[in-house]
Amino acid sequence: MSIESFLRVEKSSHIYFEKIEKANSSTAIIFLHGLCGSRRQWHKQYRGLSKKYSLYFIDLLGFGFSAKPNIQYTLSTHVEALHTFIQKEVKEKSIILVGHSFGTIVALGYLQKYPKQVKKTFLLSLPYFLSSEEAMSHLKANYRPQYFVVDSWYLKLTCKVWCHYGGPITRKIMPYIYKNLPKEVAHDGLLHTYNSYITSLYNVVYKQDITSLLTKNISQKIYLFHANNDKLAPFSNIQNLSKKYNLPLHIVKDGTHDLPFEAKNDIFKLLYEFS
Repeated sequence: MSIESFLRVEKSSHIYFEKIEKANSSTAIIFLHGLCGSRRQWHKQYRGLSKKYSLYFIDLLGFGFSAKPNIQYTLSTHVEALHTFIQKEVKEKSIILVGHSFGTIVALGYLQKYPKQVKKTFLLSLPYFLSSEEAMSHLKANYRPQYFVVDSWYLKLTCKVWCHYGGPITRKIMPYIYKNLPKEVAHDGLLHTYNSYITSLYNVVYKQDITSLLTKNISQKIYLFHANNDKLAPFSNIQNLSKKYNLPLHIVKDGTHDLPFEAKNDIFKLLYEFS
């Protein structure tokens, strides 16, 4: 089955994933990608962690090769799809969630609702804003092209042309446009629908109150990992969040929003040494 036909006919709550199993491991790491990302932003550089843990690289609902139902994608939608996947596929007793950007909010949502199974959450480049208005204005000012982060007819048209009709040809061009990303990551950036992208952006990134997820019983299971030069997720907000809730914060000097690639050695070491 081709990529195009798979994406067109799949209508279930199916989560596409790849697994590297560690024999006799009681702990699994589940990697959650950012908005328009995919499981492939992780699996090459973090495979070595399979010496200690079982690893699950997943495409979140609505992205990559996972199903793309025509629904409103809310935090609850993503959390429940993840929970269904974990209940069905993850055999290990405890899990570590590693999220990047949009994936950090899904990780927090999961931790808040299902805290007993989660051993730790590592949040890379958490997009924390003080209000929906700040989130929208900040991303409009710092994302290029800025209309990619605003619901509009021209974004919808662009998405349909690039993602739906452009197909394989457009995906082959993407690595030359986004030269700072690994080829396969740039390629997978178009594997979504306009609906899965825009409703996830608005409902999860813009409208979700991060502080409502930080209950006292889960704060000790959170570790922040952030760059001081992150233009998309303000570092000053993360500093304040860390102090207010006493959350450990690892600062990547002169890094950007793309920490899974830029700080992979530090992240790998942190995960490997965690017990």
